[in-house]
Amino acid sequence: MSITQIDRPEVPEPARPDPPSLFRYSTWLHVGNGAEACPEVDEDAGTNGCGDRSHFHAWCRLPNPLQQAEIRERALGAKARKIRQLRDPQTDGYQILEEEFDARRREDNREAMIEELISLDYWQDYYQAMLEARQIPDPNSEEDDAKLYAHVEEDQQRLLRLEGMAEDQRPADEYEELKRHLEGYQTAIDDELKRRIDPRRATFEASDTDTIVEQLRDKRIEAESQREFQRVFEIHQWLSCAYRHPSGPTVFPDLVALEQAAPEVIEGLQSLYMDLRRTAEEARGN
Repeated sequence: MSITQIDRPEVPEPARPDPPSLFRYSTWLHVGNGAEACPEVDEDAGTNGCGDRSHFHAWCRLPNPLQQAEIRERALGAKARKIRQLRDPQTDGYQILEEEFDARRREDNREAMIEELISLDYWQDYYQAMLEARQIPDPNSEEDDAKLYAHVEEDQQRLLRLEGMAEDQRPADEYEELKRHLEGYQTAIDDELKRRIDPRRATFEASDTDTIVEQLRDKRIEAESQREFQRVFEIHQWLSCAYRHPSGPTVFPDLVALEQAAPEVIEGLQSLYMDLRRTAEEARGN
């Protein structure tokens, strides 16, 4: 679905911007030839006097908690509508899915469908397996809560540095021990993955084709509705939290203005907000 096909609800009311120093997760976005070095924009002073129509400048921040709640509510509403649409036999979306999965039934390639079902959850399974591996106690430590793979990121970085050395300059004992240690870590992950996936695979293999197809259809509906949630969340985030400058108005006064933005601007906003959210999540994780 394109950006022009969404409903046109009222934009969440932007909060009055506070001084930029109060916002930990904020940055400027400049798009267009020469925009990064535009003399009419002073990031340190928080000013933007650019009138060049080939430039796009915005000071962007993450939503505050009130905006976050309102934007999320709108996105959840869009997700619920997408689910209803894909389950309503009178909609085009339902008919498109139905034709696709009727074809899957006719093919009756159970093995491929089972592998697809398992692959849809693979990265979630892998992440959980990784967390479990990192909880393995360290048998060589006297501390009760010591974990064998507590420093795996540093170990991986060290191994990369060692692999970059000439063989005659590399500390052989450290290198070989580090390889064995990280191979053990990967084996622990693989064993946990197998423990998680094998029972699910056995259940799928005991199911008839129609059941497998319906599970695939449910997975597709969930994926499509989650994409709709993300799309609508992003749109309202940009509408509410992208400003001409820290103490100025929002860049996009309404959805129509956002729909008219250049593709490069949309791509820039997507990338920038992804980085802001990743930074915020990493900070919370620490």
